[in-house]
Amino acid sequence: MEDALLTILAARAIKRGTFGAPAWLLVGAFAGEVALNAWLLRRFEEPGAETVSAGP
Repeated sequence: MEDALLTILAARAIKRGTFGAPAWLLVGAFAGEVALNAWLLRRFEEPGAETVSAGP
């Protein structure tokens, strides 16, 4: 459902122009999704979990 709504919103944003209202709604939707994912990551991160480095 989310993907369908974002696709429709993106199509309307393309049709109406870069700085039209649908484009700004799309920016807000993606910003909200990023903020939600960051919050969920902090909320459910395991204590003492270490990040894995890609270096040698």
